[in-house]
Amino acid sequence: MTQVKLDQIIDHIIFLKPILIKNLVRPEKYKANISQGLHILMMILSKNEPLTMSDIGKRLVIPKPNVTSLVERLLVLKLAEKLHDKKDRRKVFVSLTQKGIKLVNELKTSTRQNIKQKILSLSDNDLDLLAGSLQTVRNIFLKIPTEPL
Repeated sequence: MTQVKLDQIIDHIIFLKPILIKNLVRPEKYKANISQGLHILMMILSKNEPLTMSDIGKRLVIPKPNVTSLVERLLVLKLAEKLHDKKDRRKVFVSLTQKGIKLVNELKTSTRQNIKQKILSLSDNDLDLLAGSLQTVRNIFLKIPTEPL
């Protein structure tokens, strides 16, 4: 593969995330009045809870002080809580509260509805092309080795 082609692929991948967030996801984040970082953290906790601060940092790929700041904001908003390990009290886990779970579910539902409304403006041909393209991209991305978390 040529360097030019590889650079094009990298540019497309880098461009994809901001456009997805800007056009499809961001409006829901603002409705809940939470930052993108909190939104992502809540989504991670909803799938993997409870997690230690180190686990959160690995999944978000951010330093521990930044994790602490995000978690503290969730704690203040009563969207998350800290839980101590019964066997090792030094080990602290973060888990969503019922309020946090409710908000995550509302955000997921609202985001799905928003995306649905926006993509329905596309033609049937574009929707078919999008569905096939996304499936292809997903299948290819699943072949890329990941680093252990």
